[in-house]
Amino acid sequence: MDKRELRIGNVVYDFMNQSYDVVIGINNNDTIDFPFNLNNDIRLVDGIKISEEILKKLGFEKVSDTEEYYVWEYNNGDVHKRICLYEFDKMWCINITYSKDTQYNAQSLHFRNIKYVHQIQNAYFTITNGEELEIDSLLK
Repeated sequence: MDKRELRIGNVVYDFMNQSYDVVIGINNNDTIDFPFNLNNDIRLVDGIKISEEILKKLGFEKVSDTEEYYVWEYNNGDVHKRICLYEFDKMWCINITYSKDTQYNAQSLHFRNIKYVHQIQNAYFTITNGEELEIDSLLK
């Protein structure tokens, strides 16, 4: 795994503990820190591949029976967030829309070739100006 893809708060697979862990530190010596396990060799960590099971755990709902198309949505009246993930040409694509007012001045990002949960987290973090995507359901 390339540590340049990671940021603090990303969830990854830890081969040593055979579990999902949250990155709390990224060190210069090619190690990363988890809450109860410091200085983990980056070579023993991998991204969590996107799958139907993972998307459902994150709160995504499949909205089409004929294709792989999943949506996660949050709306409290003032803030509207929507993440669409869909499979196209054997790769996952993501479209994130974020609006923080009733005028719906939305920002939107579109990425192709998404493979891992941390990539979804990073795209969401970027468009929401630093908000974290809720991932606690993966860690249970």
